[in-house]
Amino acid sequence: MSLLQSGGGLALSLIAAFVPTFLYVLFIRWLDRREREPIQLVLGVFLWGCVPAVILSIIAELVLGIPFTGDGCTEFCTIVQTAGIAPVVEEI
Repeated sequence: MSLLQSGGGLALSLIAAFVPTFLYVLFIRWLDRREREPIQLVLGVFLWGCVPAVILSIIAELVLGIPFTGDGCTEFCTIVQTAGIAPVVEEI
């Protein structure tokens, strides 16, 4: 069984998202030598930005995808959901 099939795909995705973000934060904190923000505020901003954004995008995608679900749904419905609804909701 490969790593992606055993549930390691989620862990790999989280690591791939976390590492560059962490490096960017370190770089920006390094640039801001005179007036650094407290680390508690930086962590609060990241948590506030990622948790509500994910929850709201899941809700919006589920609500907007309702017309495209059901027994009679074809490949067109899947394409609309993945190429139409998801990118628009995630970018907003």
